[in-house]
Amino acid sequence: MTKIRPLAYRMRPSKIDDVIGQAHLLGPNKPIRKMVENKQLTSLLLFGPPGIGKTTIAQSIARDIDIPFRSLNAVTATKKDLDAIIKEAVSSDSSILLFIDEIHRFTKSTLEALLPAMEAGDIVIIGSTTNSVFHSLPSAILSRCFVFELKPLSNSEVVIGLKRALADKTNGLGIYDLEYSEDVLMFLAETTTGDMRSALNTLEAVVISNLNDDRLILTTEMVERFTEKKHLSYNGESTKYNLLSSLQKSVRGSDVDASLYYLALLLESGDLPSIHRRLLVIADEDISLGNVNVSTHVLTAVQISERVGLPEARIPLAKVVIELCLSPKTNASYKALDAAIALIKEGHSYEPPNHLKDNHYAGASRLNVKGYKYAHDYQASRIGAWVKQQYLPNELIGTQFYFPKEAGHEKTFADMYKMISHAKKSKKRS
Repeated sequence: MTKIRPLAYRMRPSKIDDVIGQAHLLGPNKPIRKMVENKQLTSLLLFGPPGIGKTTIAQSIARDIDIPFRSLNAVTATKKDLDAIIKEAVSSDSSILLFIDEIHRFTKSTLEALLPAMEAGDIVIIGSTTNSVFHSLPSAILSRCFVFELKPLSNSEVVIGLKRALADKTNGLGIYDLEYSEDVLMFLAETTTGDMRSALNTLEAVVISNLNDDRLILTTEMVERFTEKKHLSYNGESTKYNLLSSLQKSVRGSDVDASLYYLALLLESGDLPSIHRRLLVIADEDISLGNVNVSTHVLTAVQISERVGLPEARIPLAKVVIELCLSPKTNASYKALDAAIALIKEGHSYEPPNHLKDNHYAGASRLNVKGYKYAHDYQASRIGAWVKQQYLPNELIGTQFYFPKEAGHEKTFADMYKMISHAKKSKKRS
């Protein structure tokens, strides 16, 4: 018996000209198109939702440029597999194009083993992932690659792929006598939400299971039977990244119902790691000192979610999303740090006062590293351990980065900040 290849596999384009979608990368004078035309390829990282052409683009580039092609899936490949390809590339007269699917699943040390071969031009990599590469890959790899986001296919683009498969008598379904309307194909495209692979394989399943003497009139009812459990349903061209953003903005806006809606959409995708990361960020970016316990609560919910998995993971996540929504909001803490970072990037990097420098070495006193007042040896009314002394560099005396908000728990910190600021300005010596 010969191998049974899915329709999506059989219909995979063999050259860039046949790839559907991604006009921002493959259209005239666009980046990947120009690389192929000039046969000058550099390492690439492609990220975006599944079924939109990441693997297809990599294979098409290899054929169009006529470069040896090797492929690994980081979920199943080992360091030994990678080392074998590196060894082959180093000893080869030609560069090798290595496609790494799910590249974010490789460890940092495994990926960094590629660096010497990449530097020497022995290997050019194309990595693909559904995750944002900026959060999941080491900087040493990112700095050596061009990063491109692939967009979800529109429904009309998916329909083009479906029609191509229905007409193809060699690799597609063109050998059958099939009748269909534009509405049926559009319905299939909508229910598979821009995932060409899912759409093609669903089409084949519908056709094969309903054929009668190699004839069939396709109906939406037939399609519905195979799409009862729909994939994550995005509106229009939205992706999970849009939904994660919408979730955070709804929490920030204290809209419980909207937040739960976007959480539900994200949970339907099954991508728990992305949800977990975003909730942890929200806790400290948008609530922060407004509810000092919420970060711990989110972390606990995430750990429970990881432990129990779906569908039960939704229970702790729903609870903590509601708490995030209804907690007082403040971004004063991270805004304060950003202000300090911005000042440093503008060139304002100065020496700390001598009395704050490390004095645990011989000769510190000769360098005038002395005079530090240990705060716990002093007491200030209502403040506790505090003593008046200079902490900022001379050039930044009086600079304020932190502007507290009187929201939730931060009101207590705001009151303390005001008391300390008043004590600093007092002429009374400690």
